[in-house]
Amino acid sequence: DVVLVTLEIGGNDLLDLFFGYVVPGICPTLLESLQKEECVGILRDALDGFGPNLKQIMDRLQAADPELNIVLMTMYNPFSGAFSALDPFGELSLEGMPDTPFPEGVNDIIRAQAQTSGVTLVEVYPLFVGKGKEYIAQDIIHPNDTGYRVMADAVVAAVAR
Repeated sequence: DVVLVTLEIGGNDLLDLFFGYVVPGICPTLLESLQKEECVGILRDALDGFGPNLKQIMDRLQAADPELNIVLMTMYNPFSGAFSALDPFGELSLEGMPDTPFPEGVNDIIRAQAQTSGVTLVEVYPLFVGKGKEYIAQDIIHPNDTGYRVMADAVVAAVAR
């Protein structure tokens, strides 16, 4: 009796990059990271793996119930406005950056999949820009109650349309 499925997905695909490479200083700054093959490779692997995984998830959900209402959300940058050293990595991995090996990021993959699958897209990313201190929990990754409320309100508004 499922009426609605909401997906905010992809963050764990980026955790190896942040906690395995950025935090320990292997990829210390965005500029240095873009010049290191190892750093470029880990993000490339994450992005290349995410697209097919997301497609498979969407295909399976829609095959299980072709009439199922699905809401797919873009990812938020937990570092925006809170952790200036990490913010550029979040922006690059989520939104891509022109003139780099990553002109598109995870959110571009999500947007394309939402369009291909014909599901509702909710743009969470812009709602969190500059709001990391207000919307992110102490673990520096997940939303706090306020952040989850912002996401829920955005989903409710999209479904109401």
